[in-house]
Amino acid sequence: MNNATKLTYAARCVLVEGRRVGLAYSLCCAKACVSVPVFYLWLSQGKKDRESGKLPWPVVDGDYVRATEKGTSNAKWSKSLELLEAMDRAETERVSEALTWVRAAANGGDWKAAAWISEKSKRQQQGDATSPFAAVVGLCLEQRKDDDTEPSGVPPCRN
Repeated sequence: MNNATKLTYAARCVLVEGRRVGLAYSLCCAKACVSVPVFYLWLSQGKKDRESGKLPWPVVDGDYVRATEKGTSNAKWSKSLELLEAMDRAETERVSEALTWVRAAANGGDWKAAAWISEKSKRQQQGDATSPFAAVVGLCLEQRKDDDTEPSGVPPCRN
């Protein structure tokens, strides 16, 4: 049996929610009862599918849509790509939420939080985007150029 066919929507939800709360991939896999090598195979396949022009498998009403309901063949769609994109979104949401808390602490006078943001901002501006935090800090910096408020209602850091 192909490992990709074992990717159920229920397993996908457990994996994504685990990542959203900050679990390492190995713990997400343990919680979803998925082996780590199979999980990495799915992510690798998702990257290949993205490069080949496939689309994320559609989800409707909390489950993957059946091929007959889509009206096209399975060749165009990828559950692995949908998982990859959902994991990326979960990571971004987690990091964004954490950064919101750090920014709120900095705005409240916590010098360590302000110093952390400053250091991460400098690293991101110098091209060191090795962590997800650097990417989110970069997004926040870009937003600050255009606007002095944030969607979450937390005021921007003061320099």
